[in-house]
Amino acid sequence: MFELVTNKDSKNKIQILIFSDEFSLEEKADYNIIKMPFNAENLSKIQLETDFDVVLFQPKTDAEIEQILKINIPCICLTEIFDFAILAMENGAITCFRPNSENYAKLFEQIENIAKKNRKIRAILADSKMPLISKSPAIQATIRQIKKLRNAHTISLTGEIGVGKKFIATKMLEFWKNNYIFINSEDEIPKINNYIENFKNNVQKTTIIITHPEQFSQNSQQKLLHLNQNSIGNNKIQWIFIINQKDIDNLVGNLKQRISIFNIRVPNLAERTEDLEQIVRIFQRNISKKLGKKARIINLETITKKTWTTNFIQLKLYIEQMFYIERQIDELHSSDLLFDDFFLTKNLKDSTTIFERIYLQKQIVLQEHNIQKTAKIAGINRTTLYRKLKEQ
Repeated sequence: MFELVTNKDSKNKIQILIFSDEFSLEEKADYNIIKMPFNAENLSKIQLETDFDVVLFQPKTDAEIEQILKINIPCICLTEIFDFAILAMENGAITCFRPNSENYAKLFEQIENIAKKNRKIRAILADSKMPLISKSPAIQATIRQIKKLRNAHTISLTGEIGVGKKFIATKMLEFWKNNYIFINSEDEIPKINNYIENFKNNVQKTTIIITHPEQFSQNSQQKLLHLNQNSIGNNKIQWIFIINQKDIDNLVGNLKQRISIFNIRVPNLAERTEDLEQIVRIFQRNISKKLGKKARIINLETITKKTWTTNFIQLKLYIEQMFYIERQIDELHSSDLLFDDFFLTKNLKDSTTIFERIYLQKQIVLQEHNIQKTAKIAGINRTTLYRKLKEQ
């Protein structure tokens, strides 16, 4: 067993772990270095640690690279082998260095930069206590609003299409430890009275989340307003309305006024450039696990040049295409979506599944996230569309 921090002063030092039998880093006054051989037992110990600033590892096999890079700590690969370096970068290593003393100056500089960034991220997350990627000032401002409005009866979440409003809503309610239900269509409005009656004796507060009421009829919006106003004074019920900013004028006047009192604006991706790399890595990791395919190196500069960089839905779709179509990201265009030769290499079931996923994701963006229109164009009902989108 090892001891990561031996005294109070060492917490102020850069915490470095080295997985290697051969490589050694010269001691520095502001470094706290721990070295150990790579094996399953040591890896399991490290996975429980959160205080390391950086891990240096010198792999001997492909399997070691893939196992080490599963830990949630920034990693630098030390290798002379080109294929190892490529595999490490594909699996999420920050960078690679040849393990010789000639590179020490650059290696030290990289370690210190990584440690500085990593500590800043940890401080932000510790302060927010919310499971969100929150390096950017824009999302930090959103988190501050969320903290202030915990006890508000009615809140609106507004933002552009595809910026993650629904995701933010679920994360804030997990943070608040509230129960919650979603009302995704006006057909479900009659159920709200039953929910309110059932929740009145709950110990925990329950939040009713109305998604895109601006797409509801005026009659349905008036019903929502009536239900919302009648629940004022019931401290076990909270309301959150998720609205596309550009469609907010579609709300009837009284409802718009009511839900605008406490508003949380969700920033778009273009306002979160500091978060982009981590968001891309998470999308890559999740899609890689889902499809059983290795992630490819992503050129972040290429992504930021795209016209849809405000939109998480398109970003996720763009990354997913890289797993399906074996071409460089710089050469990948929307016209490649129906690449005939690619589909002919798959069986009918797999090709149909892939096409359906891409079709629905593209269609919902084209219809500006209007579920009713998307379902109509796709020739399926809303319930089936929600199920298929959830499965994706």
